[in-house]
Amino acid sequence: MSKKKQRNPKIRPLKPTSTSIGFYPILIIVILISSIGLINNYQKNKQQISPQATQEVATEQTWKKVIQPNIAFASQTYQDHAITHVLIPLKFGTYPQTVWLIINGNSPTQPNPILMTHPQLMNLTWKAIDDGIIHLYQRQKTYKSMEDFIDNPPDPEKIAIDLGVQKIEKYNSVVGKELDETIDSNSVDYILTTFVPPKSNNDVYYYENTFDTSQVILDKDNKILWQMNAPEATETNPLYIGHINIDYQ
Repeated sequence: MSKKKQRNPKIRPLKPTSTSIGFYPILIIVILISSIGLINNYQKNKQQISPQATQEVATEQTWKKVIQPNIAFASQTYQDHAITHVLIPLKFGTYPQTVWLIINGNSPTQPNPILMTHPQLMNLTWKAIDDGIIHLYQRQKTYKSMEDFIDNPPDPEKIAIDLGVQKIEKYNSVVGKELDETIDSNSVDYILTTFVPPKSNNDVYYYENTFDTSQVILDKDNKILWQMNAPEATETNPLYIGHINIDYQ
């Protein structure tokens, strides 16, 4: 894969905030690379994680227990490497939760937030049509292309759309139910979302995705600021996060 040159964005301090996706104000846990070492941040070509690799990763994890809805962390950038591959191991204390990933200062042409996990979608087997990191899951294959779906959308009561997709101009004409932690997936036939079913191994889930971060506004230390939002994380149902791997191409 050819390298893509990263543009030089305007650098300014960014403060993580829960209000960017409309959740109530809460305490944010800031996870710094230098102090906690939760992030493995290095430059390499993207490699899909294999079942054997996930088993090896699972045995080496140091888990961070999270009982607050928001977690913030930063990653170092590399010159001329704008394609960013993210791998985040997760465990749930009692039951799977809805978890979102936010890239602070991301381009308005890309979905933000991104749906990482959802209890009703974790084992989703519906076939999907892909448009970059946006996916249309269909209970029965009705549409052959995303353009056909946009031009001739079904009954809004049969569509669930996540927050990140709703913010993209291309999909403004599509109306449906909000895909949040309360949605009943049995009530819809189409799910328009940034969600991809994570790999799993021994109750550990591995969220994996690739983003174009060339338009991201960096902080004062030339780092990308990220957030994970887990509105259901509590002391009785904590979220556990393993080593976050962020690779650049």
